[in-house]
Amino acid sequence: MWTTYPWIPFIPVVFFTLTILSAKLMLNGVIDELGNDQKETENKKSLEDRFSRVKHGF
Repeated sequence: MWTTYPWIPFIPVVFFTLTILSAKLMLNGVIDELGNDQKETENKKSLEDRFSRVKHGF
């Protein structure tokens, strides 16, 4: 694509780059949230175990 404005061909490249970067950041955020949910579940189970031990005197 040839134009008198040399910056015009770079516009789609910039938009595609931003799209790829935003998709990567969204995926990283989803993975982090899923990992945090699993950690919270494990922490909740360990807290329940601690309270049950205290309750039963173990």
